[in-house]
Amino acid sequence: MPDKKEIVHGSRRTRLVVALALFAIVIFLSVALSRVFFRDYALKKEIARLQNNVRVLEDKKMRSLELLEYVKTDSYVESHARMKFGMVKDGEEVVIFNADPGTTMGSTGDGRAGQLEEMVVLFFCPTETIICAGLV
Repeated sequence: MPDKKEIVHGSRRTRLVVALALFAIVIFLSVALSRVFFRDYALKKEIARLQNNVRVLEDKKMRSLELLEYVKTDSYVESHARMKFGMVKDGEEVVIFNADPGTTMGSTGDGRAGQLEEMVVLFFCPTETIICAGLV
């Protein structure tokens, strides 16, 4: 028959083996769970980035559609023909201002636009023409 000491030692060994096995299982599950959480975080981040890209592309699409609608209008065709090809309506005359290179048209020297430059913008640049806005 086994001795009382052997029974006590045997149960201690069994407890130690069970404790080590449980510790190994806990470590394994912790590593697996942390990998799942990291993967979930990375996927959520990727989804947010892609949703942001969708919003940006939808905005770009809307701007492009608005520009397309504007390009189809008669006012765009007329302003483009006037600016690019120098076309004029019947009864209109073309006026060309020549400024010396290196000088500003109508510069007064005090940082304000001169009268000549203001007249060019007021009389020859319609408000919807973007190209003439660079004169001021």
